[in-house]
This record gives sequence, C-alpha cells and structure tokens, in this order.
Amino acid sequence: MKAKGVWSDGLNSLEKLEVLLNTPEGFSDGVNRIISEELRYTFDCGLNKYQMLKFSVLFYQAYQVMLLRQNAPERYEEPYTNFCDNFGFCEDACSYYSLMIKSSQELSLNMKDRVSLERQYEFYDEYRNHSIDVLVIYLIKQMNEEKELYINRFEYMIKKYITKYCELQSINGEITTLDISRHELSDVRLTLLIEKVKEKIFFGNLRYDRKTIINYLQKLIEQSN
Repeated sequence: MKAKGVWSDGLNSLEKLEVLLNTPEGFSDGVNRIISEELRYTFDCGLNKYQMLKFSVLFYQAYQVMLLRQNAPERYEEPYTNFCDNFGFCEDACSYYSLMIKSSQELSLNMKDRVSLERQYEFYDEYRNHSIDVLVIYLIKQMNEEKELYINRFEYMIKKYITKYCELQSINGEITTLDISRHELSDVRLTLLIEKVKEKIFFGNLRYDRKTIINYLQKLIEQSN
C-alpha cells in the first residue's frame, strides 16, 4: 500500500475529512447538523457510521492492492472477508465499507460542475439513505484548491436531498390512503407509477399537494390500462 501511495493518500483524505467536519472552516452549521445526525447510526458490531466513514476515507483506494467484494452477496472473496475480519467488522459494517469503496471507484458525479435535476434524482435514487455518506466520499476525493466551490456544490446537494428527495419518500407511505381507483393494478405497477409522480414533483413539473397527486396518478393508471 505504501508503494502505491494508498496509505499516504488515505491519511491526507482523512485529514481533509476531519477539518471539514470538526472546524469552523468546514461546512455550515446546518449542513454539519445534518451530517452529524446521519453519521450517528450504529451498526450491529457497535461501530457507528462516523467511524466507518473515516475508515472508508482512509482505505478507499485499497482496491488498488487487494480484491474487494463489490457489495454483492454472491461474490464473497476471501481477501475482502479477511480485510473486514482483521478489524472486527460485522456484516452490515462490512457492506457499508464495500459500498463506499464501490462508489469511490465509479465517481459518476462531478462535484465541481452544476448537477442537473435529472442527475441529482438519479444519484439520490441510486444511493438513497447512503447519499450523504457517498457525497462526502466524492467531495474528499475530488476537492482541490477551489475548496469553496466544491463545498458550495456539496452543501447544495445535501440540502436538496433532505428538503426534496427525502420529503418525497413519504408519498409511498400515504399512497394507500389516497382516493384512487386502481382498476386491479398490481402493487409493482403502482409503485412504478408512484416513482413517476415523485420524479415529476422533484423536477418541478407537478405540485406537491394531495389533489394534484391523486389526479395525476389516476391519469397515469387510466393510461396504463
């Protein structure tokens, strides 16, 4: 790992993370509270997300020198399992680390550029309740001397995730109470239609109120029959 610079890069990234999360020059108070709340989650082995995120930042280039499982249960590779076992990680903590490593390899989001609403929604929908953690990894890996620009982009993505994407997820829990005629539509098909409704609202093409949602969903149901 030293020969490939993995360890030194990891230490530099860990230092960046500590500065961003624990100093006044880091994130705004509001975003810091959001991140802190998210990172309090504790895994079965007693480690929390904050500890595992720091570990992931430190070792996110470990895939360069060893094979790692890509968050797929059918692909348990001995080197990866041993890597987790060496640190006493339970299955959920190990899977979390695997996801962080996988996301750092793909890097499908450029934190320097303005991200379209379509790409934002795709990103949030891909990582869901791990979106904040993955965004932190992306920021640390991509941030250069234009630190303020990257942080502004990051904070915008975090706020949009909380105020828009997460809020829209409540539609799934309320949809059973909506006054709609399903015409024997399957649960799977209804779920897909609800996703279309959420996308419409996220993109600003549909009002987020009960009557509008019912009418639009009813229209989609009728068109699908």
